[in-house]
Amino acid sequence: MINLRINRAKTQLPLKIAKGTAQERINKAKKYTADFFENLTKETGLEDVTYAKFSTILKKTAGGKIGTKVEPNELYYKLSDRVANCYNQNGEQIGYCLFLRPKIIDGYKIGNKIKKIYVRNYIHQVYNFFYAIFNPKLNQRTNKIINSYETSSLADLCNENIFGKKPLEKSLLQQMLKGRKNNEKIDILQYLRYRIISEKNAYSQGNVYMQKLAELYAKSPMGDLLFTPKEKIREILRLNESQKIIEEELIKTLGQERKNIQKGNKKINSVI
Repeated sequence: MINLRINRAKTQLPLKIAKGTAQERINKAKKYTADFFENLTKETGLEDVTYAKFSTILKKTAGGKIGTKVEPNELYYKLSDRVANCYNQNGEQIGYCLFLRPKIIDGYKIGNKIKKIYVRNYIHQVYNFFYAIFNPKLNQRTNKIINSYETSSLADLCNENIFGKKPLEKSLLQQMLKGRKNNEKIDILQYLRYRIISEKNAYSQGNVYMQKLAELYAKSPMGDLLFTPKEKIREILRLNESQKIIEEELIKTLGQERKNIQKGNKKINSVI
């Protein structure tokens, strides 16, 4: 099995740009998302945009050095649009790939363009992309989990419960963590916590730019955009519940680990 590695220059922004508190990094990811939307609108107006053009604008907004690829989500009918880590054949992470749904008419893929009114979907993933490059610890933890731990049960829980259609229950989380060491549990719980924080903000950002696009359409000769922006309240509430369960388990695990460390120190002192 190839041990995954990270090319930092192609996956994260320089520290002088990215540094800050957790909230400051979120704000920076939102600022870059706003810059992307402005650049996209300037260069393409209200027209649908090719994947190549979308990728070029995204890479430029990110500073030009982050590895950026945007491809059609051919499995849009099964899998949600998403951001994935991109690796070369040697297992080195060389950037990120955004899978975004293509323009669809009557159930068929049409051409190589992203439909502009899918703004909620693609801004959601654009925000997640910027959140990733401003939070290198999340990326480091992701690769550590893949390299070091059993991940099939974690993937199932993410796909079906945390980011899927079924609710997360404490018993399901504990079952996935059963038998793992505390340091492994902490890595996984922290990974899930930051993924949820990113997703919640991504939903909100999608709603913000859906409203902005609606306003642009209303001012254009193309007429009104025939939808009403509506925040995905159900998904955010469900993510809030999942985050609460995960943070409670994380607090419990950190407490257990601190006790273990204290016991270990006492044993060392008694030997000395």
